Amino acid sequence: MGNRILLVGMMCLFLVFNGCNSDSDLEKEPSKEPVKEIKTEVEADYVLNEEIDDFVINNDNTIFKVGEWRGEGKDSVAFMKVDLLGNVKPLKMLNIIGFYQSQLMLTNEGNVFLIAPIHDVDYDKMFLFKDNFSKLEPFYTMAPLSSPGPSPFFDRSRLWVFTAVNDKTCFVFDSNERTIKRVFLESKSETFVAGSGKNVIKDGIGQDAGFGDVNEMISQDGTFYIVDKWRVNENFLSYNIRKMEFVNNAWKVVTLISSSTDDYRSVSFDSKGDLYVLIGGKGIYKLNLQNNALTLFKGGKIKIKSGNDHSVIDLGSFAEIKIKDKDLYLRAETSFVKISDFQSKFNSLSN
Repeated sequence: MGNRILLVGMMCLFLVFNGCNSDSDLEKEPSKEPVKEIKTEVEADYVLNEEIDDFVINNDNTIFKVGEWRGEGKDSVAFMKVDLLGNVKPLKMLNIIGFYQSQLMLTNEGNVFLIAPIHDVDYDKMFLFKDNFSKLEPFYTMAPLSSPGPSPFFDRSRLWVFTAVNDKTCFVFDSNERTIKRVFLESKSETFVAGSGKNVIKDGIGQDAGFGDVNEMISQDGTFYIVDKWRVNENFLSYNIRKMEFVNNAWKVVTLISSSTDDYRSVSFDSKGDLYVLIGGKGIYKLNLQNNALTLFKGGKIKIKSGNDHSVIDLGSFAEIKIKDKDLYLRAETSFVKISDFQSKFNSLSN
């Protein structure tokens, strides 16, 4: 009898011991649920603290830019190349008076064109960089639709913004005539696209459409998206994002969104076909092209890290946004930021 009691006691101790080991093993088993890493800053490829008037992105993700160049003890304007590490190399020095605030256009073959909207003489010309970008030569002079033009003060075209569709054609906004024209690069000829010549935001086809101050124009699958600010004198009355597409053998202009308070500054498509909108003082939004609704992607200030440098940027302070593949490029008046894989990096930020 005593031996039986002793045996039962030993079995109970064995079960309790194994039970404790089992619980311990369960506690040590790692969780199979993925743990999202929360970060407090975004890693940028590089940050440039210098004045950039415009830039274009090459196929190899280097960029060409035009803007201020401070060298040899004086300020000037230069056409420059920026490598993947953010190193800047001047390729062609330009006259600071004539080529300040110039705009660039890049074709698929790598040809870079320039227009100088505030040039004192050559504001009606397209220029082309040649000989490995060491020379800048006049390429095409745009003629006004009528002569002497819409007024004695506007007897010539003024090329304000332009965008390449392919290697044989581009679309240009003539700010003097408030019209959009198509330029055929091979034949060096042009044709009228849309615009009434009046300072008005008006939807319509061809000459029935009206434009204000077109600040940006991009192409996506043959359709154009236009940032158009309407002002009278120095008073901005509305900020607009508009669409221009070829329908029934004519160019139709439609306003997608309009605001008297939100400063729509720039637009760009990502690789998925989503349209991003940069709003001054706020940040980066997405525009749903099915219902024209805006939703916030990322706004306000964020911390960024570039090499050993840490800083804070305000997304609402930038003037231009461009997206290529998964990379984000932001241009402000005196700064420039590149962030690769920006969507993943922004999504991993803590609020």
